[in-house]
Amino acid sequence: MPTENNEEFEYKGHTPDEPYVREEQGEYSVKEQLAAAGRSAMADAAPKMPVGGKLLPGAGPVRARPVSVVRSANMQNFLHQQDYGKIMRGLYARAWVIVICLLVLLGITLPVAIKIHGKTSYSAKSVLLYQRSSTKHVITPNSSFALRALDQSTAVSMILFPDNLVALDEYLGGGYSLMQLRDLIQISAERRAELIGIRIEGMPDEQTAINAANMFTEIVVRNSAEVYLKLARSAYDEYHRQCVDLQQQRKILDKEVEEFQLKHRVLALSAQHEVYLDSMSSTGQRLSVAKVTLSGLETRIGNYKDALAEMPDQIARAVQVENPIRLRIANTESALLEARTQYAADNPKIKRLEREIEEQRRMLAEGKDDQRQAQQLESNPAKDQIRNELLNMEAERQVAQQQVEQLSKELADLQDEFKDMPVVEQEYASLLQRKAELDALDTAYTASERSAELTLGSDLSDFQMVEPAGYAIISRSVWGKVLPILAVLFGFAGGLLLIVALELTDQKFRTRKQLELNYSVPCLATIVKIRGMNAENEYKSMLPFLREISDRLDVQLSGNMMKSLGVFSTTDGEGKSAVAFNLARYYAALGSNVIYVNFDALQPVALKDGDAAWSPLGLELYLKNEAAFEDIVFQHDNMDIIRLDDNGPENVELLRSPAMLRLWGMLEGKYDLIIAEAPPALDHALSGVIPAYLDHFIYVIASPISDKQYVDAGLRFLEERGYAPTALILNMADPYYLGDVRLQREYPSGHHSNRFGRNRKPKRARA
Repeated sequence: MPTENNEEFEYKGHTPDEPYVREEQGEYSVKEQLAAAGRSAMADAAPKMPVGGKLLPGAGPVRARPVSVVRSANMQNFLHQQDYGKIMRGLYARAWVIVICLLVLLGITLPVAIKIHGKTSYSAKSVLLYQRSSTKHVITPNSSFALRALDQSTAVSMILFPDNLVALDEYLGGGYSLMQLRDLIQISAERRAELIGIRIEGMPDEQTAINAANMFTEIVVRNSAEVYLKLARSAYDEYHRQCVDLQQQRKILDKEVEEFQLKHRVLALSAQHEVYLDSMSSTGQRLSVAKVTLSGLETRIGNYKDALAEMPDQIARAVQVENPIRLRIANTESALLEARTQYAADNPKIKRLEREIEEQRRMLAEGKDDQRQAQQLESNPAKDQIRNELLNMEAERQVAQQQVEQLSKELADLQDEFKDMPVVEQEYASLLQRKAELDALDTAYTASERSAELTLGSDLSDFQMVEPAGYAIISRSVWGKVLPILAVLFGFAGGLLLIVALELTDQKFRTRKQLELNYSVPCLATIVKIRGMNAENEYKSMLPFLREISDRLDVQLSGNMMKSLGVFSTTDGEGKSAVAFNLARYYAALGSNVIYVNFDALQPVALKDGDAAWSPLGLELYLKNEAAFEDIVFQHDNMDIIRLDDNGPENVELLRSPAMLRLWGMLEGKYDLIIAEAPPALDHALSGVIPAYLDHFIYVIASPISDKQYVDAGLRFLEERGYAPTALILNMADPYYLGDVRLQREYPSGHHSNRFGRNRKPKRARA
């Protein structure tokens, strides 16, 4: 085995040309020492082999676990470990995703936009006059009937009551919900103005829009009067019932007075009794009026409570919303003013803000209305007003009750004052008093009934139509124009985000920079994917990359001698065999005495159609002392080749045996360089044993094959056994992602073409 002063190898008295006889026992040193960080750590001395040739636990070479080459992964490192140049090239390469997203969204929205844009609607407007008044009832003498008018805000809020909307829905043929009808009706009213506009929108034709506006206006006028008619009718019915009852009571009382006069022959009372009777009559009349007033208040309170129960708590009110473009212009002008105080006049930010303001003003000039109406839910003012009036009437009822109680007490006091009157006169006075009370009640109820009756025949509506709808306005929905624009914006943004997500989650390695960002060992070279490469032209095609590997390996080793070099990979198909075999051919062509050791048991592609036959005897036969060294070695392209016939797990112990140690020492003494190919790290246990014999090994990562998670697993598999690669090689890379113009010209890919749209051919070398 060579030492650091390059002494010639001596193998216990044997020369490489002499027959080899296996020794069962003894000690042997595979490595003197390994230099430089990143190499596989080996012990200075060989393991001690006891009798029987078995390696005891802890008797192997002392190895320090190397620093992990896989950089830690967290959110912060994830962002730092991204090759953003590769992501930008991926965006360009996958631009077709954006095109597909645009086409899909346009395909979905265009039919809808065409349908909406082609669909026209008509709107018509009528005008109402609010008839301002404080009362609605007709006033008559001695009447206690009163009907207060609602204020303007309450009356306007009642326009969108469900009864009015249902009548409009019946006129339009049905099929509308109350919410849809609320959206179709726009009310323009100011609190101080008495003119109220009602616009019906979304009608299919002009005549329907005009008729719907006029008809709904008539419904509003009619139903506004119905609110008061309902209250007046209820009061009239109550007064009429009281009058009928009083007339019957008067007939009965008149008959009792007549019978009393005939029986007791009493036609008149004394003066004193007349005073008493007048007092009783006056007090009784006032008591009757007070009772009528109290009865009327109770009737009105009941009617107001019924109306209050039917009213909704909230109603929709049309409000004016300022055009958002004006707000954007104001905000942009403020930003422009601030930018002018900080930057020069030709600053790009100032130019951009000026362009935005011009564009926004152009959009504002193309618009039809600076304001638009929107529906806003608010507390029902009509319900609040009726609730306040109900409180006032309850207070009035309390006053009327107190008045009735006071007059009743006065009447009782008068009766107590004249309790000593003769019995006949008392009875006669009582009859006359009752008759006077009934006459007073009849007068009051008759007057109230007449007032309610006259009110029913009067115009009670709060509104009057002053301008019916005479024409309709045609309109088209702006969504017909907006939808395609939104489809383009969302399609572009969605496609862009999808591509970025695909690039960020792409586990394939595309560039050398990705390897340097994710692993702590350098990348020796990047081998591009070569089209048309076969067994005959494989070496010639890979020659430029082999030179680069050799040159960069010299720089990496910094003058230290290397006797053995291994080539590893994560899985099959990553080009490990091509790199190892052709690298051995390259060094052999330079005049070095090279041996290629294949531990993968797979024949390289270049040998399948070559002149030399694949050796029929495997290395394991030599280790079992069943074949000589000359039987397992064969030559090709000025280099020797040995191989394992089977890389199964049963050969792990053979590669760790003293025979393998002695064989490797003999190879290091006989050859200038050993190129070893290991089986895939994740597929075969042998890959964890082979690094112990190597000065250095490189790890091949195939761009279209190796996922990061598998590469990390393969490197950690070797790391757990105390080994770390000296360098990495990126194989089968797409030249498009490399950003190397030289490689892109010589090895054009499907992603890259020149400005004329065709791939540029490499220049032919001169003879």
